[in-house]
Amino acid sequence: DGATPLFIAAYHGYADIVSELMDAGANIDQANNELVTPLAIAVENGLKDIVKILVDYNANVNTVSTKGETTLYLAAKLGKPAIVSLLLEANADADMPANNGLTPLMIAEKNGHDEAVQLLRPQELLALYKTQIINAVKAGKTNLLAFLLTKLTDPNIIDKDGNNLLHLAVLSNKPSVLQILLEKSIDAYCLNKNNETPLTLSIKSDKRSLAHIIHWNITKPTQFTECIDIEIDKNDKNNYLGRGGFGEVYKGRFKDDVVAVKTIHLNPENADAHLKEIDAMQQCRSPYVLHLIAVYGLNTKEPKLVLEYMDCGDLRTYLEKKKMTPALNQYSTMELAWVIANGLNDIHHNGLIHRDLKSRNILLSSKHYIKIADLGLTRSGYNTKTKSVGTLCWTAPEVYTSTKYGSSADIYSFGVILTELDTLNAPYSKVNLTYHQLIQRICNGLRPTVSDTCPTWYKALVDACLALDPAKRPSASDIVKFLREKHYGTTPSTSLQFKGSRVTQSTFQLSGLILVILVTWSVLYFLRISGILMV
Repeated sequence: DGATPLFIAAYHGYADIVSELMDAGANIDQANNELVTPLAIAVENGLKDIVKILVDYNANVNTVSTKGETTLYLAAKLGKPAIVSLLLEANADADMPANNGLTPLMIAEKNGHDEAVQLLRPQELLALYKTQIINAVKAGKTNLLAFLLTKLTDPNIIDKDGNNLLHLAVLSNKPSVLQILLEKSIDAYCLNKNNETPLTLSIKSDKRSLAHIIHWNITKPTQFTECIDIEIDKNDKNNYLGRGGFGEVYKGRFKDDVVAVKTIHLNPENADAHLKEIDAMQQCRSPYVLHLIAVYGLNTKEPKLVLEYMDCGDLRTYLEKKKMTPALNQYSTMELAWVIANGLNDIHHNGLIHRDLKSRNILLSSKHYIKIADLGLTRSGYNTKTKSVGTLCWTAPEVYTSTKYGSSADIYSFGVILTELDTLNAPYSKVNLTYHQLIQRICNGLRPTVSDTCPTWYKALVDACLALDPAKRPSASDIVKFLREKHYGTTPSTSLQFKGSRVTQSTFQLSGLILVILVTWSVLYFLRISGILMV
């Protein structure tokens, strides 16, 4: 059949022998009786390593078999994208048709080999498709977008600002487009030039519905597993992240993802709490709340919770660093307040209260942004007072003085965090009181203060959240609306909705006008009765 030793070695994939024969001066392009060369047989058998060796030895990539098939045509027909790429780099003729009149691109399209099609399409056409796809995303043309996406095997298109198609759907506020794109293999954790993932961008730009769409698509419901899919190297001190009331937290791996693993040491006092935390995190699946990825060993004495790994630590630590380095501005006061308020809004919307909201329980990440964490004390609705609730400086006074309290206790804790964001100081850090003295003073009206440079509107928000009467505190939804107005200017007036009243800038202006009218009337009345003013 005219097969040479080189042909036979290439056919069987004997790379070392192929190299030795080439070094010995073998004829690299000598074909068998059907005009099939060693390179062509390596292509037909999908032997990429042999193809690379022969290409590196300058094999003729444009030889034609008795069927009129070039090596590139053969690779395209068989759907071998890696070999197609090698042959194109070696200047194989992409336009040469076989005896049937089909070019390599045509045969790849006919056989449904999308990756090969992508490689064989002219770059000008690919560039046109990408431009059309970006325009379709921005315009919200879902049918056109779905069609154009079939023309690309890799939909991870990046614009000049580093935005991928998910970023662009968020910027254009196109939920239907976003749903289509999330079904494709688009990197949901891609960072643009502002170091924002699509989810982070949606949160920052007040696209709550889009944030929830993305979050629900990129996270999965909590997995309950008895398999040992969790890897923790406790010998590496860098993997130790901290200790809570119920156990330790370590950096680990779960199914190839970097995660935080919370180990729980069960005892009669905390057996209920960890189950409540699991229930709460499942019930409140929110882009603003730390996601519970998996639970291992639920019915064992040491269950483990697999959580998103937040690589930038907690808010309290961040604020301490910012005191030492004022130029540190990774997270602004507004964006921190915005995420926490939205997180509380989702928690309360799900009928839950956090009960332990504090700066240590706000976690930061370069990948997952800002999250409310530690739902171990979360309960539904109104709850009777318990001794272990929260941390003193963040705990609302009614928790100590009343038999029941509700979501407004979380609003008080949020108000304390607002003072931290403004001053960078831990609450009451300069107050010299015993534990019980501090509780008594808080119940009598002592509050953490803001700085002298704090904006008036911000101080008003703090005061509202820290009101002694829980009924006079705003709801989380009110706070979100207020912050949206201040940050995004979505409505013309500045207002803060209280549960018992509404205070607005126009209210203050109206009060002032009424006061002027009353004073003027009083003066005129006095002059009239004194006989000074005659009517």
